[in-house]
Amino acid sequence: MAAVADERGKSRRRAPKEARREQLMDATLAVLGRKGFAKTTLADVAEAAGLSRGIVNFHFESKEKLLRETLTRLSAEYDACWRAGLAAAGPGPAERLRALLEADLSEALCTPEKLAAWFAFFAESGAREEYRDLCWARDDALLAAFSGLCEELETEGAYGYDARRTAMAIY
Repeated sequence: MAAVADERGKSRRRAPKEARREQLMDATLAVLGRKGFAKTTLADVAEAAGLSRGIVNFHFESKEKLLRETLTRLSAEYDACWRAGLAAAGPGPAERLRALLEADLSEALCTPEKLAAWFAFFAESGAREEYRDLCWARDDALLAAFSGLCEELETEGAYGYDARRTAMAIY
């Protein structure tokens, strides 16, 4: 971080733009968890981040843009986590299914703030197509992974179950 002098000549630190944006999105998750979607304000986010409201407006321009980027980041994190878990798993479909479930329920993804935010965004997705698209695109990919693994397991073991319905039940 670069040190800059304020109007009184005192040195203070200025965070890089991306670090500040991450700080604000983290604060957004915390506020969503406490207050819910409708009651979350930019002032609440700024206070939770320990910053001025003007900084929130500078980086995101509006509550809507802040929420959209927070959801986009949350979705990308979730997607990367389950895909990494699946990629690191053993070659068998049962091993990969277990790895997918463990990644889906990992401590990194299942914090109280993140879970509350997901519920808030899902609840809002009924009225906001953009949120619905972000939420369901992520879920469609995950369900496809579950379905493929259930199909492999059914073929391997000849269990006689409907792989798509089983994947939906697991999902």
